[in-house]
Amino acid sequence: MTGLDFKNYYETEAFKKECIDLNTQWGSHYAKEGTRFFVWSTKADGVNVCIYTRGTDGEEGARQVGVYPMTVGTEMGKKATYECYVEGDLEGYYYTYQVIREGQMFECPDPYGRSAGANGQRSMILDLGATNPAGWDKDANWKQINPYTAIYELHVKDFSYQEASGVSSAHRGKFLAFTEKCKATKHLMDLGISHVHFLPMYDYGSVDETGTDDQFNWGYDPVNYNVPEGSYSTNPYDGRVRVKEAKQMIQALHNMGIGVVMDVVYNHTYRSDDGFQILAPYYYYRTKEDGTLADASACGDETATEKEMFNQFIRQSLLYWAQEYHMDGFRFDLMAIHDVATMNQIRADLNSLPTGKKILLYGEPWAAATPAMAEGVYPADKAHLDMLDEGIAIFSDDTRDAIKGSVFYAKEPGYVNGKAGMEDKIAHTFSAWCHSQDVPKHVPGQIISYVSVHDNYTLWDKLVLTMTGGEEFGKRHPQVIDANKLTAAIVYLSLGTPLMQAGEEFGRTKLGDENSYASSPVLNQLDYNRMEEYSDLVSYYQGLIQFRRKLGIYLDGSSAAAEQVKTLYAQDGIVVMEVDNTPYADKGDWKKVLLMCNSNRQDKEYTLPEGTWKKLLDKNSSWLWKNDSLWSTITGKGIETCKGAVTLSASSMTVLGRKEV
Repeated sequence: MTGLDFKNYYETEAFKKECIDLNTQWGSHYAKEGTRFFVWSTKADGVNVCIYTRGTDGEEGARQVGVYPMTVGTEMGKKATYECYVEGDLEGYYYTYQVIREGQMFECPDPYGRSAGANGQRSMILDLGATNPAGWDKDANWKQINPYTAIYELHVKDFSYQEASGVSSAHRGKFLAFTEKCKATKHLMDLGISHVHFLPMYDYGSVDETGTDDQFNWGYDPVNYNVPEGSYSTNPYDGRVRVKEAKQMIQALHNMGIGVVMDVVYNHTYRSDDGFQILAPYYYYRTKEDGTLADASACGDETATEKEMFNQFIRQSLLYWAQEYHMDGFRFDLMAIHDVATMNQIRADLNSLPTGKKILLYGEPWAAATPAMAEGVYPADKAHLDMLDEGIAIFSDDTRDAIKGSVFYAKEPGYVNGKAGMEDKIAHTFSAWCHSQDVPKHVPGQIISYVSVHDNYTLWDKLVLTMTGGEEFGKRHPQVIDANKLTAAIVYLSLGTPLMQAGEEFGRTKLGDENSYASSPVLNQLDYNRMEEYSDLVSYYQGLIQFRRKLGIYLDGSSAAAEQVKTLYAQDGIVVMEVDNTPYADKGDWKKVLLMCNSNRQDKEYTLPEGTWKKLLDKNSSWLWKNDSLWSTITGKGIETCKGAVTLSASSMTVLGRKEV
């Protein structure tokens, strides 16, 4: 059968009635007495389970234990549902499915498999309970931090690849790096972030798990969605190790008071001849009118979330990660390839868990090309934000480009690096675009404010390119430091949820490489020597994050918060916002706050509203607010008061506050 034949078959009522099965828990189900297997396969002449002693043929002791026919028929009610029970204790063995179709035989791992051998060639039968680290049952009840604090986008390998990270050589670039007490983990805790957001940590195909340590990839190449990546484990050959070590990493981060968000890439697969395609050709992917695969992912195989079985797959997969691994959030790559209805179902599924409403859900509200969706199916993009559940957030490209310039044009600046006429956009940034007609109706909690992530230039590199007229990325540029501080202040004092790329707080550079997805790990690694060199910038980020936590308005993602943010002035490079924190303030808290930005290269005077104000933050320090507390008694420092007018330093934000209104 051709792709068009399958497409036409899947659209028939007979197929939907006789084959769609949403009642079965797919995959392998282990018990000491025997293991039961369930799989869904269309137009197959037969399906077998193949059992192996090892995950690959090249390992010592590798052999096939047996091939076991699966049964299908009216007793299971659906023509495409296959089942098999194999007696005996198979814990630690590996398996594949063997599909016979049109005289040909195909073999693949289980798309629903929960662990795998090296490079994901074979799925693993395992006792999940045995992979739990000590105290894992208590970890499920850890107290999550309010999500509107700060998210830190991080790559597992980047975090600890450098020797200066302080991580032991055995754990550099691995899950277990996060379990060590060292410079790297201390920095995470000192920074004050609420969540780490990991680039893909599921099993991906662009790195050979058995190869050398100098390989690198971001990981947007899914192979086994429900399996941790083996190259991050200390033993990729034993599927139990990667599962346990991923849990140990999450447990360690929770013990630091940090939540864990997982980057998920359900919009395409690494290969279009994978297990999905072998088991049910052309079903899990969207197709064009001629039956060929659609390409909104720019990877050749756009998945179809609106189809019942793939919709179920994604939802079961996310619930699995949330429950088995205690995930605190999910970030969707190219979320616009998914449909609005599926995303809303996912939100409802997660909400049904005991602490599910605290699980973050956000994504990129765009695709690489227009998705091949049927009429009446709506993409989960920015244009349909008003159709998404309020518990689903999007990356704000409006914020990103307004602050530092377009990601598509290297030399195009934004507000902080010299572009005129951006004042209104910056004002909208502070209110999470809730007062702008450019973004559909939403609440602040649906906006992820950011300027840099793994894609495109790092913030530092973009600022160097647009402000210095050169490419001396490794040099310390005072004007770039100022713009970086101003950028951070805007992001962290805007409503919504701030997110930054790891290392942004010490001027992370990739030496002008704007697409380092497969560049060397040395180029991609976090440079902890640079963290020391730019300690003033690190301190500025730390102070901003702590100050943000002092104002209750920033912990409110509802529409009520947006009503408390007003624009007082927005022209000539100056933006002044009034933040009314009164509804959120306890006794002794700041009730009124003025956020005053000056992007000019010279100081400016601004006439203040009536009353006496105290300086909480300026160009040199984000910690001034601490001097109005017991801290001032200890240090002997007071806090500067302002009345009438204030000087706004060049390329900076000044923040003033009042406790009485």
